[in-house]
Amino acid sequence: MAAPLTGLFEIDGAVPLESYALAFLIFGLRVKFWIDDMDFFDDLGKGAERRDLRFRVGVLLALVSWTFFILAGVTVGRPPMSAGLLMAALSVSLVWIVVEQLGDKGYEVQLDWVWGTAGYLAGAALIALSPRLETAGLAATDLQRVGLMILAVTLAVEIIRADWTPTGLKPPDLAKPPKPG
Repeated sequence: MAAPLTGLFEIDGAVPLESYALAFLIFGLRVKFWIDDMDFFDDLGKGAERRDLRFRVGVLLALVSWTFFILAGVTVGRPPMSAGLLMAALSVSLVWIVVEQLGDKGYEVQLDWVWGTAGYLAGAALIALSPRLETAGLAATDLQRVGLMILAVTLAVEIIRADWTPTGLKPPDLAKPPKPG
């Protein structure tokens, strides 16, 4: 989780605002993903036995995703490159979520994770593509800031909606009124 901080220290000269914001968001994403992973593995520790191929592939994908997160963090001094590596990390995480959902061991909240990951990918893509889009008359830093806002809003929404209770990963059904007690 310290990779974004390391990436900031690697920058020679003035550190652009976009690099600080991207470092903060990568750190926040890693913490959020870590908490989600902790809930998943906590369920396994409580007896939800998983030794199937799907679980093993999932762990391998998690390790690959974490590696890309580290690389994204240490390259925050170059936001487009960092965002491209963040897209790789998020894409691998998305594949893991889909692999889990295809089996009978999936969680309902994983569908929310798919939508959240789509938001993260959109923000990261805008940052990663900002140099190419700049040639179309759009300022790269403005595009990067919009991408950072998309990442920040998506992360905020996911944190607000998260159900990190130890009893499970199922969000409450707010459409149903509480039972009289």
